[in-house]
Amino acid sequence: MKPILEGPVGPTVRIDGQDYDYYCGGGYLGLYDHPHMIAAACEATERYGFRLSGPSSLAVHPPVTDLIREASIFFGTETASYNPSGYDGAGMLASALKDVCDVIFLDAESHFSVMEGATLAGKPIHFFAHCNAGDLAQQLRDHLRPHERPLLMTDGMFPITGEIPPLPAYVEALNAYDGALLCVDDAHAAGVLGKTGRGSLEHFGLEGPGRYQCATLSKAFGAYGGLIPCSEELLGLMRKNSMVFRGSACPSPGLAAACAKSLQLVREQPHLRESLANNTRYLRERLHAAGLAIDPAHPSPIIALDKQNKLDLKATQERLYRERHICTTYYAAYANTPQGGAMRIAVFANHTREQLDRLVEAVVS
Repeated sequence: MKPILEGPVGPTVRIDGQDYDYYCGGGYLGLYDHPHMIAAACEATERYGFRLSGPSSLAVHPPVTDLIREASIFFGTETASYNPSGYDGAGMLASALKDVCDVIFLDAESHFSVMEGATLAGKPIHFFAHCNAGDLAQQLRDHLRPHERPLLMTDGMFPITGEIPPLPAYVEALNAYDGALLCVDDAHAAGVLGKTGRGSLEHFGLEGPGRYQCATLSKAFGAYGGLIPCSEELLGLMRKNSMVFRGSACPSPGLAAACAKSLQLVREQPHLRESLANNTRYLRERLHAAGLAIDPAHPSPIIALDKQNKLDLKATQERLYRERHICTTYYAAYANTPQGGAMRIAVFANHTREQLDRLVEAVVS
């Protein structure tokens, strides 16, 4: 039987009666137990029940329209699609764009959701080497016939390593082809990257026509559900072409209310993202100074210790949990896991410096 979490997820968790420092998952902004989100969810559930009865195309409860409005404000778009799971976002976008692309190109280490979602467009798929713009350019030359339009799909921040793909170089390669499109899955980047937290496209100044993103509300935003910021035109294409869009039930009013409140909090309280950036920089610099192969200037709150660090990663993760009451995650075969495995550390905005110091001391000892 798995250990039992006895309270909310945060920088400290209680497992089987004992407290642990927690560095797992994606709660980067520390919102999983925010009282305003909990209050919004409870109020909406008491008023509207657990879920909408009937298809969401017929009618929706006010918290859903509130969420769409907040998402549109946050991402600067005309509207947005709110769906039950962020996993579905890449597939919904691929389906929506199937009539305006001819060949799809994927990063070879894309998340399962991107790889599976791309197949829904029914187009040929080719892979390019991980985060390698030169190989992307070569694959484009090798596999596109005259007048064919490429669609490039990639993670905006990779889930295990925290790598951010070189999107400007990708765009430069795509610019040689009329009608080229770029789609990023910003599950881990939304709420984290960019001047206002819009994600990887904002981070690189690449927002605009032909650039699309999907996100999840279950990581930095601390709630649940998938989100696609979009134009009214793209929303119409999803409604027309995506069976996932048409066949999915609308998430519950309570969830929608929590999500709307989360987007508002992140927009109105920039100190959340500032705290995350400060903690990320502090931990990266401490680990780097301790001799570990960590980029101290990288902005990602995901830190992966891999075989470069000459540690028995699985044993280290187990020792931290057992002896130091520190929770990290070891991966051997998940999407984007480096060869030889990785111990993944997720930094939260509300980790204390004392916690971060304990983690560094425990790892290097």
